[in-house]
Amino acid sequence: MSTVRDQFQGYRHPFVFGVHFLGGIGDYPRTLIDLAMAHYSAEIRRVSDWWRLRLDPATRSDWAEAARGRIWNVRTPTKKVEVVLSNRQIEYVLDELEGYDRLYDHHIDCQVSSFERIWERTFPPSPSLSSALSDLRATSTSEPWDTLGQRTYLLDPYSHPLLYDRTLLRTHAGCLRPLAPPKGGDIYTLSPHSAFLPTPVLIPPHPSPELPKLQSYINNLPPSSSLHLLLPSLLAKLLPLLERVLTDTHRLNPPLARIPPSAGPKYKVWDEPEEPVHSDDEDGWAAYERDIRAWALARPIELPDVPLAGYQGVKKAGGGTGIEGRRGRVSLQGREVCVVIEVEEVRLKPGESFKGEPWHVKGMRNERVVACAECFFDVENIADPSLAFRMATSAPTRFTPGDTGATLRTWGLNNGDPSHQYLPARPIPVRPSSASPAPSPSPSPSSSPSLSPSPSSSPSPSSGPSTELTSLTPDDPEPFPGSEPILALAYPNIYQTSLSPFSLLVPSLPGGLTVLRILLCDPSIPPRPTTRSVSPQQHTLISSVLSSCISPRGVPGEVVELIMEELERLGGVLGEEEARQERERMWEEREMFREKNDRWHFCVPFDVWGAPGGAPV
Repeated sequence: MSTVRDQFQGYRHPFVFGVHFLGGIGDYPRTLIDLAMAHYSAEIRRVSDWWRLRLDPATRSDWAEAARGRIWNVRTPTKKVEVVLSNRQIEYVLDELEGYDRLYDHHIDCQVSSFERIWERTFPPSPSLSSALSDLRATSTSEPWDTLGQRTYLLDPYSHPLLYDRTLLRTHAGCLRPLAPPKGGDIYTLSPHSAFLPTPVLIPPHPSPELPKLQSYINNLPPSSSLHLLLPSLLAKLLPLLERVLTDTHRLNPPLARIPPSAGPKYKVWDEPEEPVHSDDEDGWAAYERDIRAWALARPIELPDVPLAGYQGVKKAGGGTGIEGRRGRVSLQGREVCVVIEVEEVRLKPGESFKGEPWHVKGMRNERVVACAECFFDVENIADPSLAFRMATSAPTRFTPGDTGATLRTWGLNNGDPSHQYLPARPIPVRPSSASPAPSPSPSPSSSPSLSPSPSSSPSPSSGPSTELTSLTPDDPEPFPGSEPILALAYPNIYQTSLSPFSLLVPSLPGGLTVLRILLCDPSIPPRPTTRSVSPQQHTLISSVLSSCISPRGVPGEVVELIMEELERLGGVLGEEEARQERERMWEEREMFREKNDRWHFCVPFDVWGAPGGAPV
């Protein structure tokens, strides 16, 4: 197996002006059937020990029986479409579990999550890490930044960022000078004003037992915080996820759809309504237009389907066609990478609910964030939290221009619809509480049977784990007995994410969650300014350090004030008011980028009359 080298610089990014590409930008869209199969597969793989249970014939039979006739509600850009899987498609998903099992790293519990390129793992709760986050919450002076006062950054990357033509950088010669704004780019993806300040991290070479080492400070993290000591261990847990996301995001490893994009819909009959005999028959032509529209959406069609041979894994096909096949694998071991670390919490007061967050990607072109890892802590007294994903798509192929009936029934796309697709979300486990009732499985959208195997198929205690499968609908939370493990997710930045709406389990009690995020900058891009070349800019921190060093020597406090004034004048530190203003300016700029990126990259209108096929960029 080859290793992906830096000179390829082949990681995909969302910082591209999508309207420059005819037919949209991104992967070819998955068919509605393919997306329904993705929901089915993700639901099974959320079951504990699914990789062992899949080998049990009785359990496999139960899973197949429960899926027969079940209605899957697949979300399209404008509505939800009901899809029922055929027996061949059900068997394909069950056979495909073999490929997901090969990708599963059982040593660290690392596996593909709800969709391709998304990886997850769980690890035991860390009292020391929870205590460090509690201390950070207690000492944080940040105010909620949303209008409802529910979301707060405990570790804020928008505060004290790199300011072009203002922040002093230490050069290789030891001089201090400001950095000029970057040049080039398009009208919105590159900021001429500011950028996040990442922290360089040295990843030890394999098979060294050492932990990753922070090469400098973490912007806005108090020096006294115990997170400095705990983050290397957490980074070591997240590194395998990020390496796998980079591997899947690289251009050498394009995604493999269950139903190939080259397969298009085919019509069985052409019983088109007849046109009126007379050209001036207005009523007749009006009726004809109604009939032709209804006919286009209802005439018999043969939708593209999975191969007749079923799922063909790498070993079965001789290498290259299974989901486990990779042309190259990315390793970050023995290298230095740059990460931006942020901690955010969502807290609801009694009676409140969370309305969800807008779709977004992380950072701008300045930082070139290529992947993100998220860990969820203190998830308490909230119902059905989940992280949702959405990807940009190019125009499909293999359809006749103007044939809306084919595009609607195959991909769920109407003329003018945004060119994106909703991917299966990943439910976030909720910590059980004595004051909160355990979340119960919500009913299936159809009257189909549950995916729980029959009691007769459960093995004896000596033969392995129980096959009792609960909470298997895509929107169900996963109850964990006792103290639940910490869920970690990693995903590429070419996917938009959104923390889905949720409410309180017990309305009379508060609730919420805390998210620690690691934003990984593209490791194939030349070095960028980091905290190693920029000294801390926090006025309070620098003033406190100066006072502790100078005051014991009998130097008057006025000298400290003069030094701080000179540092502010030179651009070495930011005063509290200036820091607040610059943060607001950066936030407004990033919000404007989010709106434009959503419109011009993820919502390029689908043109059913245009040339089919776009550009995966």
